[in-house]
Amino acid sequence: MFQTYAIVNVDGGTDSYRAGNRNADGATTFNNSSYGIANTSITLKGGEIKTFKNNGGDVTGARLYYRVYPAGSPAGAFTLINLPFAANLNGSGDQKWATTMANINMATGLPAGNYTLEVYWQITTNLGDRFDSNGGANVKASFTVSSTTLPVTLTSFNAKANNHMASLDWATATEQGNAYFDVERSADARLFEHVGRVEGRGTTSTPQVYSFSDESPSLGTNYYRLRQVDADGRFSYSPVRAVQIRSNGELAIWGNPAAEQLGVAGLEVGSTVDLLDLNGQLRSSQLTNNNRLHIDVRNLPSGTYLLRVAEPAGVQSKRVVVLH
Repeated sequence: MFQTYAIVNVDGGTDSYRAGNRNADGATTFNNSSYGIANTSITLKGGEIKTFKNNGGDVTGARLYYRVYPAGSPAGAFTLINLPFAANLNGSGDQKWATTMANINMATGLPAGNYTLEVYWQITTNLGDRFDSNGGANVKASFTVSSTTLPVTLTSFNAKANNHMASLDWATATEQGNAYFDVERSADARLFEHVGRVEGRGTTSTPQVYSFSDESPSLGTNYYRLRQVDADGRFSYSPVRAVQIRSNGELAIWGNPAAEQLGVAGLEVGSTVDLLDLNGQLRSSQLTNNNRLHIDVRNLPSGTYLLRVAEPAGVQSKRVVVLH
């Protein structure tokens, strides 16, 4: 390896790339540096390793290890962050392994005080493991947690597939000035889009539980994170969670009975979706351009209807109810 970095963000500001002992571009050195005072969060976004191949060596994996402890009192096990393959570089055989999506708020649960962040880097090759660890002493940076840090303490965040939808739930231990949570989704764990908002509970010292359903995830892997925003506009990100949405050939219908919209998922692109009344009269027909569809039923009278989906593999029909 010829370059190593840890990526840290303080209070939602600019990401800071600080280099280990393998520093070829003059970046700020991690060892003996300080991140200053964290007023709301100090987030370990991830890390980066640049590697090269020589003498038959082939890199097969990369990792960053870290631990946090009170200044002057080293203790505790190291936690691993996997650094997936990111890119081939200009040099022959040169590669980059990196992530900025770990999003670990290191101040979670810490009282006000001075702390040390200790890290080292590792790559796995067909010739054995290699380390950037400062000769085994590792590299260390300092930071201070202020007494105003962490107005919201997130204790859990889970995401799972549920009938062609993604169901998210999370919990907080305490909240101070919590305005809301933005739910964000990504197809590649890099570029995120806003998909929903859940209002916060303001200020409370009792545990709170939240949930959100994404009715329109894409087939395949969807990545989710929370953007927690305080009343004063400051924000922090949660860790990223992945949900696998699979098509099993079965239609999934939600909002049934429906008053305004009927949702259909599990569709093949190019399918025709018809809605017929029980007299066989066609009341709605749409051609799909993705795997899900919303049908507006506000102008239909209450009653039972037949949902008919014509796909290349055949025709499926299900009864649905409109109820105003």
